[in-house]
Amino acid sequence: MLKLRVLSALVLVPLVVWGLFAWPQPVFAAFLGAFIAVGAWEWTVLSGIRAWPARLLYAVLIALAGVAVLLTPALLQPLLIAATAFWLLAFIEHVRGRALDAGVLASFPGKLVGGFLVLLPAWLVPLALRELPD
Repeated sequence: MLKLRVLSALVLVPLVVWGLFAWPQPVFAAFLGAFIAVGAWEWTVLSGIRAWPARLLYAVLIALAGVAVLLTPALLQPLLIAATAFWLLAFIEHVRGRALDAGVLASFPGKLVGGFLVLLPAWLVPLALRELPD
């Protein structure tokens, strides 16, 4: 399993770096979005969703939310504020020893919302940073 992950990284890391510097913004956005959709699919397993229609729905909702933010850049700042609050809450729950079993984020809704607040910034922040002037 580790060998497959290392081989994947050897192929994907140069591809991402090339895309970062050479591809136009819409192409790079779609490329990252595809990875985030796969990440959303995997997040459903972590959240306890096993049925593939529900997993697909969650991945599509993540993708649609990301496209909505891309089309309405004013939504990025509230998303990042919510994501920061999520990570602060995760830190507090971790320090209190409740992060994995009894905390708010360990609940089913907490896991689903957490996916949005982890995956969307991972997709959208690199795109926003790429648009900053040198």
